[in-house]
Amino acid sequence: MTISILGCGWFGLPLAAELASRGHRIKGSTTTKDKFPKIRVAGAEPFLLDLRQLLHQDSSVIPFFHCDILVVTLPPKAGEDHAGIIQILSEVAKARGIRRIIYTSSISVYGTPDAIVDELSPVAPSMPSSRMIRDAENILRSEPAFEFVCGRFGGLVGPGRSPANFFKDASKIPNGLAPVNLIHLDDCVRITTQLVETPNLNLTVNAVSPHHPTRKTFYTAAALASGKLPPGFIAEKKSWKEVKSRYLEPVFDYRFKVDNWFQWLREAAGQ
Repeated sequence: MTISILGCGWFGLPLAAELASRGHRIKGSTTTKDKFPKIRVAGAEPFLLDLRQLLHQDSSVIPFFHCDILVVTLPPKAGEDHAGIIQILSEVAKARGIRRIIYTSSISVYGTPDAIVDELSPVAPSMPSSRMIRDAENILRSEPAFEFVCGRFGGLVGPGRSPANFFKDASKIPNGLAPVNLIHLDDCVRITTQLVETPNLNLTVNAVSPHHPTRKTFYTAAALASGKLPPGFIAEKKSWKEVKSRYLEPVFDYRFKVDNWFQWLREAAGQ
């Protein structure tokens, strides 16, 4: 298959490498030519693409969009017409006969309902960015011309994103007893690869590690494992959620690479 990855950044680049290693033809977009060598090393064909220009040009003629599957890995930016860009992408996908779009969404669309949620739970985004993500989901989901697969990912952890730095030197942090909803980059890549390679799929899937220690317990352990002073949390449980998936393990038989955060912290620290 020919797979175009819109956004070869922290997540998109290793995804490109994994899909290329599995024999797929990969096209990767970036906004700067400086990233071309890294995209080529990953086994993908680089394309310079400024999404803001999609609102002002005929995108259907851009070779990047000549593909079977389009993977969109771009978070919304403040002040950006994210919904407008996604609408253009939807129209381009339809015009080019793209069979499937995979959109990397976020569990932030659930808001903080003080409850356990899964893919059938209502969305109630409370932040501007999460409302933009919800709108993007709805635009793509409403187009019957292609299959739409939505991966709602938890907080991202991995190279360059150490949880020991998430609350560096902070104190009086609220919701210390709320559960964490995190996922490691390796699991992001593996799950998305499985979604790409599973045919005839129209589905929304939550992608969050099944291990949900409290914020206080986890981030304290992360700081200590890195030799840093632990952040200070307030022992309360407000504005929280615990995200589960109805599909990853029961339907896809997926097994998380990182399913115990304390073990991962020990291994990452070489203990």
